[in-house]
Amino acid sequence: MTAAEAQQVRMALALRPEDLAAEFGVSPGVVTAWETGRVAVPKHIATHLRWRMAGAERAQALAMSGLPECSWIREFDEQPIPSSSKKQIEHLNTLVAHTTTCADCRARDGYIEARFGPMPPAPRRGFAAIVGPIADRIERLPAWARPAATGAALFTAYSLLKLIALLPSIARAPRQGLLTAAAGIALSASLGAVLGFLYGQYRRLRRQTA
Repeated sequence: MTAAEAQQVRMALALRPEDLAAEFGVSPGVVTAWETGRVAVPKHIATHLRWRMAGAERAQALAMSGLPECSWIREFDEQPIPSSSKKQIEHLNTLVAHTTTCADCRARDGYIEARFGPMPPAPRRGFAAIVGPIADRIERLPAWARPAATGAALFTAYSLLKLIALLPSIARAPRQGLLTAAAGIALSASLGAVLGFLYGQYRRLRRQTA
């Protein structure tokens, strides 16, 4: 992100340097340094600002489109977000189910898609920054290949977690330990891919016979 873009995005979002500084836990002087080019904007902050800017542009375009708002969405936005992760997922699934069938929502989504295309990547931190790109790659695979790829990824992640406990023994014999660990991870990934593929075929048959 260039210095000019950083300043443009902040001003478009109607934020003062102090607001942006408080949001990201830096001093206002750091924000000024971003906007004068003395300090580069960190990548995760640039991603976050571009994502918010894209959302603001789309919201403004919808407000000027003349398309009717969805009353269901308005009521949904006023509901409190559930505290448990399970309830949050159910809450989000309710929203997704509605937007796929609501004529007003589909018209508004189509309007935005035609003018802006897809949203830029959403900001990800911590564990999501690792898992997110993998999930994105799996999603781009053909439908028949996704269960196998998902199974391989899950089994590999499980093997890597188990590997942490074995680090002391690997350190005592690095060459042999690393070879054994690599073979174990490869075997685990292969097993996960096979099981994932079989599960995908099972689900496909169930849908065909339902």
